[in-house]
Amino acid sequence: MFRTFLATVSELLAPTPQQQDSLSELKYHWKEIADYVYLADDTANGKERHVDDTEIPDHFAAIVDCIVQDEQTVENDDETGKCLEYMLGGDDILRAAVMVGQSSHPKGILHAVQAFFADLLRRTRQKLIPQSKVNGPLKKLIMCTEQRLAKPHEAEEEVDAVRFLCAICGKIADDNTLIHFFVENPQLRKGSVATTPPSFPLLSALVSLVGSKDEHVSSQACEGIIACLSVHADSLVPIIVNYTDTCRVLADTLGKLFSALPMQADEACRETMIMLSNFSHMHDDDWHVDFSNFSHLPLDAQAFVRFMSWVRYCDHAANCADPLVAKELASALSTRFLRPIIAPRLLQPSEAVSIMTTGYITAYANEIYSPALRASLVSFLVDEHASGELAQPLGSVLIARCDDMSDEVSTSNLLLFWKMLSMHTEQAFVALALSHTRERGITSEVQGDELAATQQLVDGLLNLLPPELKTDDEAESYRNYFEDTQESVRACFQDCAAWTGPGKLQEAPGRESPPPESPSSEAGDRSPVHRTAMALVQSKMQYVCDSPLVNVLLHRLQRLAHQPRSINLVVSGICATLLTYPHPTLHDALLSSSGLSIVTALKQAAQEIKARAERVPSCAEKVKARRLVLSRSEEDSAATPEILLLDAIILLEEICKELAAVVLVKSNALLTQY
Repeated sequence: MFRTFLATVSELLAPTPQQQDSLSELKYHWKEIADYVYLADDTANGKERHVDDTEIPDHFAAIVDCIVQDEQTVENDDETGKCLEYMLGGDDILRAAVMVGQSSHPKGILHAVQAFFADLLRRTRQKLIPQSKVNGPLKKLIMCTEQRLAKPHEAEEEVDAVRFLCAICGKIADDNTLIHFFVENPQLRKGSVATTPPSFPLLSALVSLVGSKDEHVSSQACEGIIACLSVHADSLVPIIVNYTDTCRVLADTLGKLFSALPMQADEACRETMIMLSNFSHMHDDDWHVDFSNFSHLPLDAQAFVRFMSWVRYCDHAANCADPLVAKELASALSTRFLRPIIAPRLLQPSEAVSIMTTGYITAYANEIYSPALRASLVSFLVDEHASGELAQPLGSVLIARCDDMSDEVSTSNLLLFWKMLSMHTEQAFVALALSHTRERGITSEVQGDELAATQQLVDGLLNLLPPELKTDDEAESYRNYFEDTQESVRACFQDCAAWTGPGKLQEAPGRESPPPESPSSEAGDRSPVHRTAMALVQSKMQYVCDSPLVNVLLHRLQRLAHQPRSINLVVSGICATLLTYPHPTLHDALLSSSGLSIVTALKQAAQEIKARAERVPSCAEKVKARRLVLSRSEEDSAATPEILLLDAIILLEEICKELAAVVLVKSNALLTQY
């Protein structure tokens, strides 16, 4: 039947003198293709020829050339040339081309047909896809491509397949409405009973190419997936979520890349460990990575680059996709990557595996910006109800490790929580700090000018260290802290505005929200941040934060003189981050002058430091010399008790200036509008 149909079409296309040259040439090339296919089995040696050994690809290319050249003779861009008009006429040439590709004779003919359709879509200026004579054959060719990729195939077959699929995606990117031509949803057909489930063959074919060993093919397939996910339509969401493997494949790919990462923190992993902190500075924020630029690095480091580039891709996909699709992707990452792969390694008794896994998940957190992916990660790490079948809540284990006997374990876990709090998500803030904040039961009347009280607190922080032990130009460095803090506080207030505005600000148990202001008052025009500030200014009740994480931080502040500089830097950074949040309850608790707070912990540390410094000969000169060594980024010497003390003196000075800047900037931000 197929050969009869092909022969009929071939006869119809026989050129006649009355026709124009371009159309005659088109018919000639199609007749040559038809003859090749018709005689595919008639070979001299009984062996079937491969399409590359024939002139079929050249004839297909010539047909596209004829159409393009014919278009150039038409003055009006909206008019089709005679060649294209004939192709879209009643002879079903495109349908015949697809049937040629489905026949698999000669061998490899499908790739030639895919290349023909890809060139036709890319080079013609007409909008072909809305034409029924085009989208019908295209859908059949997509389904044929999907079925072929699902079977064992040669690597070369993927090149033409992805080129064809991405040609369609390019048109969809230009006009999102075209995507509906490639979605099969029998449930929407009037007067018919759906017997087959909905499908999205275009997306499914692209997803099947994600794991290609050819990096160019995989990258092109990823681009095509983004084009499909970027179309937001209610009818598409359930099909993508329920009838394609998109989210599952993306999550599983991340798991496979993670399995290639090293888990032993030895010398061989030094390059990888450096890249854990430097990856974001190696190239721009695009997920595309030219892996050839990293071929000189050790294999472990290359594996890390591949893992991180895929993290960026998943984040990019979630940001582009419909929120419901993004949520499904986040769920897939949680159930197929975080819980089965990351959680067991985080809970490993092996210190090396624990440190490396914590470093990897911190790098993961550093590269995701999608709200859905961030919420999924935070839930995985701190939500006790999300711990599933784990023997104990993951968050509790990680917080306990922030005060581990091993400095490396403590540092890696502290860095993870610092990153989580730097995301400025409500879930992390509430779980790690606010939910453990309560009334102390002591009232404290606000007396005098609030700005004067703020200045008193700032002066108290700056004067914790005796003047003779200070080694830095306080005015200049404090100005630098002030300028940096302005940006960080502004960013935090903006990120938190969605959940700290009027009626949204969560309070600690027992705390009453301030009464709403009259619309006629001046505050009626103030920003949500300013109205939140009024609650802080008018607060009379004292609060305490019993958060396990905050308790670890405060006890570590008290032990400032006994800890490595690396840990002290992270602890001070987390404290500053917590203080930037525009929440009055936590602000009160962390800066309380009684009980355990940042202020009282620093006072205790300062008292110990001053007492020990008095017993060190020429301590002031040694502190200055030590600062000079640190400013040159020289390798640290052995961490002797004296070196730890000198580092603590320098760091206490810097911590006090940083926290004082946060308090002052935050007060100004709260009491004045941006």
